[in-house]
Amino acid sequence: MLRPAWIVLFSGICLTTAVVGQAANRPTAAKLKALAERARQGDPQAQFELGSSYGQGTLEGFRWFRKAAEQGLPQAQLEVGIGYEYGIYGRSGTLLEPNAAEAIRWYRKAADQNYVQAEFKLGYVYAHGILGRRASQKDAAEALQWFHKAADQGDNEALYELGVVYEYGIFGTRDDAEALRWYRKAAEQGNRSAAIMLGLKYFEGSGGVKQDFAEAARWYGCPKPSEEILAGCSEISYKDLPQKARNLLQKMKCEVAKNVQNGGSNYDDGSAVDLSGTGTPAYEVCCSEAPHGPCGAVVIGKISEEWTDLTAKQGLMGFSGACNGFIVLDSQHNGFHDVCLPEECSTPIKNNLCGGPAIWQFSDGRYHSVPKTTARQPQ
Repeated sequence: MLRPAWIVLFSGICLTTAVVGQAANRPTAAKLKALAERARQGDPQAQFELGSSYGQGTLEGFRWFRKAAEQGLPQAQLEVGIGYEYGIYGRSGTLLEPNAAEAIRWYRKAADQNYVQAEFKLGYVYAHGILGRRASQKDAAEALQWFHKAADQGDNEALYELGVVYEYGIFGTRDDAEALRWYRKAAEQGNRSAAIMLGLKYFEGSGGVKQDFAEAARWYGCPKPSEEILAGCSEISYKDLPQKARNLLQKMKCEVAKNVQNGGSNYDDGSAVDLSGTGTPAYEVCCSEAPHGPCGAVVIGKISEEWTDLTAKQGLMGFSGACNGFIVLDSQHNGFHDVCLPEECSTPIKNNLCGGPAIWQFSDGRYHSVPKTTARQPQ
């Protein structure tokens, strides 16, 4: 199975998402009037707050960010850098062209004042060679310098990115021990992506650690796993499915099922797992393809000798190996083991953060999501 690409890219997306969200808490008319007056009198903090009220990505917001940035306010300098990185677009076209050199210049002004978000941003730019949609030159020394500066201030995104650098050998040197060390530091500070990477390593027994389903579940934030079932979970292909199981997938209009006849696809693999403890496997398989990243997956199994869709209504993301991302738990309901989905959220909370992994429990002929979980956080 393809490994979800978003795990690697997540931290580079967060910063922009968080900044754009600043416009959500727009002040009242009276407060806005008072803020505008202070801004016109040259107060840089008021200029920044006024820019935030207009929002990142607007020309008026950028204008006030620029005024505050020119007075040395680092958070405004970061915003100006983002404006140059992505450009500003109106209905009639581009109002501010993306400019890599200007973006880096403003990021550096903020980073030179030890502004941690700018330090992280510079590290990300130099590590991944991405600036908006335009390439920028990778620079190992610069990337590591800025990531370490941000990490020294406790920024868990920088800690995570240092793990990514060593995990994937971005600068030509892959080091599993260093990747593990930085992921652990980030995860211990609450970075969800790092915790998932650690869970993945313990689940697979890769990256210098021994396979340990209990430790994987701990980092994933899942309750106690069924180690026996997970040990018996095996990877299968569509060709291995019973004909009646294939017939069900066709009735469900799963795109991938038709590929068995025409040479297959990247999404032909799945998992066979005994969810009922009877020795009869259920199957977790992709149902719809995706150009990149996880597929749309389903779970099918037998109830009273009839093949049926067991998937909870909100669906399931694809996975990267047999049962990985589909953690079968010790607990049971109505004859089927509960399932923990570490890469899906039970209860989304503010700023796109996850309230914990989703938990499925079986009732009335199929799985259902538990609204809130009591999933443990790594200690």
